[in-house]
Amino acid sequence: MKPQQAPDRFKTFRNVFFIGLLALAVAGCASDPEHKRPTATRNTVSPVVGLLEYADTLATSDAATRETAVRQMRRAVSIRPDARNYARLSLALGTPHQRLYTPDEAARYARKAMAARDARWDRISRRFLALQAHQLTEISRRPRSEPAVAKTDDGATSDARVARLTQQLAEARAKIAALSNLERQLDSQEVGR
Repeated sequence: MKPQQAPDRFKTFRNVFFIGLLALAVAGCASDPEHKRPTATRNTVSPVVGLLEYADTLATSDAATRETAVRQMRRAVSIRPDARNYARLSLALGTPHQRLYTPDEAARYARKAMAARDARWDRISRRFLALQAHQLTEISRRPRSEPAVAKTDDGATSDARVARLTQQLAEARAKIAALSNLERQLDSQEVGR
């Protein structure tokens, strides 16, 4: 008999608890004048929700999908340069673990999203984009750490490989910087028109 009494007590307690919560909710809604007249601000969703969903999609995808997203958003910005596309490109460029990860460029696009003519961000969205720009700027300013190299028997071969990889990395960074400068120049020419 005792094993059956415990679940019955639990069910009774649970039912009483939920009835009490329901009574409190109804009493609170009946006395709250805000629930009597709905306002537009209660029914609208912040644009940051869409940005967060996009960021979550990128974070849970693989590197190839992230790179495709960067290319797609670059195309979208070239076709329709608006605040929403700038923000999404910023998220795509700022998502790590991909070859097209460029935090300095992502920060620049986050700032462009806030400054765009059609920007209609609410307070939360502006704060999110400002934090995004700040975080990515800080990341791009950090000194890049030296990659860890596995110890091998042939130290000279390993040192030569590290030197070659370091040179290739420096060349790649120079190309990225040149592309970023070219894009800035194109953007400034478009603004001047």
